[in-house]
Amino acid sequence: ICVAGLARADAMERPALRVAHFVPPSREGKIDVNTADAASLSRHLKGVGEKKAQAIVAYREEHGPFRSLRDLEHVKGIGPALLRKNRHLILVGD
Repeated sequence: ICVAGLARADAMERPALRVAHFVPPSREGKIDVNTADAASLSRHLKGVGEKKAQAIVAYREEHGPFRSLRDLEHVKGIGPALLRKNRHLILVGD
């Protein structure tokens, strides 16, 4: 996706076309639930203390990596409300 706009060129010339390339959203500020340790999860996620963070890591170690945000609901103590609060903070990597 490109965004185009007109840049002012010399008064006697045709307007110059300026093109800005689409930049995908930043992953900065997100935490990958498939690689983070319990301390990092509890520090970054709202409503996730040390016990819930340890449960996330234990579930991941037993069942393999999470494939979607909703997979986290299989972890005891993690429900839809908690996921809504943290949706913008969670990255589900490979």
